[in-house]
Amino acid sequence: MHEIQLDKDNGAVLETGCVYVVPLLEKLDLQRRVSGMANPKSSTGRIDVFTRLITDRSEAFDRVEAG
Repeated sequence: MHEIQLDKDNGAVLETGCVYVVPLLEKLDLQRRVSGMANPKSSTGRIDVFTRLITDRSEAFDRVEAG
């Protein structure tokens, strides 16, 4: 495994066919009865990049559990 420094000053080139895990320091404060879903379909598909969302306490990709 390799580590790549991703920041606004240096930038980076991601290679196709590789898997990258990019931790984000984001938080979503949902109500107890509200859940969410992420949709990987966007302009990323046109440049051969596929993104998935992985969250804490979730059992599936692209899902945000309630609360």
